[in-house]
Amino acid sequence: MKKQAVLVRVPGLQAYDKAFKALIGEKIQKVLQPMFDKEVVVLVVNEDIHFMDEADIRDLIDTMENLIK
Repeated sequence: MKKQAVLVRVPGLQAYDKAFKALIGEKIQKVLQPMFDKEVVVLVVNEDIHFMDEADIRDLIDTMENLIK
């Protein structure tokens, strides 16, 4: 099955290690996965960091969806 990559920009992340980036990616993936028909690979890239829980990520996604509409 082909995977779909999702690029997620997280500010200031270069200061953090790979394990932390992977953890952030996993959290975001849990929220994003149901929106895609393919398995999603989340690629977290550098920008300012904001500690996000599931609610924060959902808010972010809602905001992005509203901008697209």
